[in-house]
Amino acid sequence: MRRRDFIGGAVGVATAVTVAPGVLAGSKEPKTDPTAGTDEAITVGAKLPDAPPPWHLFAPLTAGSVVSQSLTLLSVSPVTQGGFTVELGTSEGVAARIAVCRASRSVDAVATTDQLGLLVVNGGHGRARTDESVAKAVVALASVIRSNEAKADADRVPVDTYEARVKHFGADVIG
Repeated sequence: MRRRDFIGGAVGVATAVTVAPGVLAGSKEPKTDPTAGTDEAITVGAKLPDAPPPWHLFAPLTAGSVVSQSLTLLSVSPVTQGGFTVELGTSEGVAARIAVCRASRSVDAVATTDQLGLLVVNGGHGRARTDESVAKAVVALASVIRSNEAKADADRVPVDTYEARVKHFGADVIG
């Protein structure tokens, strides 16, 4: 008998106990979603497929394009675990990593578009100051994304909110 069938049958008999693969130590599987079935249920998260890097959101920028001042766009990662990362750099190397998630009112992103939130990954967990040149570059990236959202179907890029990513994959999912 498959675990899914067993758990499905147990719901009708007594209180169901859900054991998700994500609760196992070291697992990269999604964690349980305690809000499932409510009006605020996170319906994406674990169900989101991986996807190639969404370069179409950054057009006309490409790798090596100047974003702001001396910062250039180094890379856009593939979409995994409900989000992707953008790296900005200088001639000396990587200057900033930006986590891109679905926009959410409860997270104070450095910049947002109608659909996406851009968070600076600097180890401060939302409390560290963001370098002004990095903040300006993130705002510039958001402007580029905003101009591409409608025509690039940004709502079809399989990203989730910051909260859902952390809930499903743990705090280290953002980096």
